Amino acid sequence: MIPKLPPLADVLNLMPDAVCVVDADGRLLYVNASFEQILGYAPTEVLGRRIFELVHPDDRAA
Repeated sequence: MIPKLPPLADVLNLMPDAVCVVDADGRLLYVNASFEQILGYAPTEVLGRRIFELVHPDDRAA
């Protein structure tokens, strides 16, 4: 018997790396727990925003 896998979000929240999912327009759809720990942004602050809004203006051209 194949064991049932936990929901993907539960697995991603256990990862030590920041994980995010963006749509075709670059809007954040999902961030894991490490995203907040590493980058300092809570999900409520970033979900729905374009990921490039989080990049410092001096670094956007690169």
